Amino acid sequence: MVSLHSVTTQSKEPKNKSGYVCPTCRMVFSLSQDLGGNGVTCPGCEHMLTIPTTADGVSPLGVSKAKYNRANAKVNEREVLRHHRQLSEGEHHEWADAKLEDRDNGLKIMIPIALFSLLLIGGLAYLLLSEDDTKPKIGATTAPAVADNPNNDSSVAGKAEGNSAADDIYIYNTKDKEQVAQLEEFLTGLFAAKTVDEMLPYVRPTDNIKEKMIKFYKGESLSHSPFKKLTQAQNTPNYPGYLTFSSQNQDYSNQTGVLKYSKDEILLDWESFVAYSDMTWAELAEKKPTEPVRVRVSAKRAFYYNDQFTDETKWQAVSLISPNEEDPIYGYVQKNSATAQRLFNFGNSDNLRLILDVYFPEDASKGDQVFIDSVVELGWVIKDKEE
Repeated sequence: MVSLHSVTTQSKEPKNKSGYVCPTCRMVFSLSQDLGGNGVTCPGCEHMLTIPTTADGVSPLGVSKAKYNRANAKVNEREVLRHHRQLSEGEHHEWADAKLEDRDNGLKIMIPIALFSLLLIGGLAYLLLSEDDTKPKIGATTAPAVADNPNNDSSVAGKAEGNSAADDIYIYNTKDKEQVAQLEEFLTGLFAAKTVDEMLPYVRPTDNIKEKMIKFYKGESLSHSPFKKLTQAQNTPNYPGYLTFSSQNQDYSNQTGVLKYSKDEILLDWESFVAYSDMTWAELAEKKPTEPVRVRVSAKRAFYYNDQFTDETKWQAVSLISPNEEDPIYGYVQKNSATAQRLFNFGNSDNLRLILDVYFPEDASKGDQVFIDSVVELGWVIKDKEE
């Protein structure tokens, strides 16, 4: 390879020279005609070039028809521009136009794409920020508004649409100091009650509620720890007109329950609060009633098949768990029946709270295996008939 610098210093005598254009940086330089076919280094971009011979048919300042050998090294565009000589006035090369034309074409493509992107982003922002007129507004609460208001960010009352018998739905607002104080006052009185009679004014009056309470507490006296603080309260879509709450008592026990909630009255759904069942597991085992008995349980699929329920192709076993009992009992429902379809409407979920009617088969030998007669409620609250 011949360096251009060494070529220029090999002889001081003038030689016939020809001009050449570097195919990489477009720098124009001159070389002796007798160097054709040799390799030289471009003084502009320092790429290695093969000088064309006269047989290549190169015109003055032209480019050889033969392929020049180029180094694989990348050329920094700034360095190429820095080494390129300044054009004299009126001098022009086609390569300059080519670069500008490519650049203009790129801009012509990018501008409409950018405008389209801005329009698209603006449209999405408008849709997200614009108010949906189909949703209930504050001051006109309807039953669906309870479901749309899980964060309890408004405090309004209104008639449930399409149900003239429904009570006004009162939405609990955690930022409303008056509502918070009202709820805390209610819970303070509820857990201060020392007898069933003292607690009854705070309890939703369902059928035979006093008798149920005396049976559950095994007498009139109560032993609740006093209320300490409210930890959570919110309306839920499953129970319009009701409020779920969590609180902590002074013995640091946590209490959770459901309240029938309106602006003028708050009442505890006591049966769901204590997971009341008409019989304890011990009573069921002893009496083995063949007529339906109502129980509140958490249901979980099971695989226990025994005695009258050995046929796994016919029966589905269900573990029935009560927070008031140490051990579960087993319920059985006929597969593909209407009761089974409602019972397993929750798919593969376990520990779903249910109210069930159960009974024992005739001549039952065990006290922990029952028929599931029907699913009364999904959840532990039985609403009033007018609701």
